[in-house]
Amino acid sequence: MTITAPNRTALYCHLTQDAKDGLTQLAKYHRTSLTNLVEEGAHMVIRSHLKQINERTNLSGQLETINSTW
Repeated sequence: MTITAPNRTALYCHLTQDAKDGLTQLAKYHRTSLTNLVEEGAHMVIRSHLKQINERTNLSGQLETINSTW
């Protein structure tokens, strides 16, 4: 098994100074980098949206089952 570094690309964003300071302090508190903190936040948002899509799909399937029995 070989460990390979993930492919990364640069991300440039404009934040207010307060937001950047807050994220920097949060990263420092959790002993991680600002990059890792932003990446984890992006993963959380993606998981949340996928969960919502999955719930809607399941609900839609349930509604179709109910409608077909009538």
